[in-house]
Amino acid sequence: MPMPVFDFRGSLKSLIAIAVGIMAVMLWPAPELAMTSRNWLVLVPAAFVQAWAGARFYRAAWRAARHSTTNMDTLVVVGASTAVGY
Repeated sequence: MPMPVFDFRGSLKSLIAIAVGIMAVMLWPAPELAMTSRNWLVLVPAAFVQAWAGARFYRAAWRAARHSTTNMDTLVVVGASTAVGY
């Protein structure tokens, strides 16, 4: 049975738009807005992108964890979650 092919074009456009918005906020020269304030400002959209784009990795890693094993999805989830948490 062949694996289903997913069409990610619609979600990819949305995620790229959010990422460009985050980069614009971080790189815009605004001395009245401190960098720590900018970090808190982009936390919610960044978490949204992390959850939406990484949902299939989180599901696969959770499935592997339930079977007491690991796979490449587990590595991706640990790395991405650590990067966001740091």
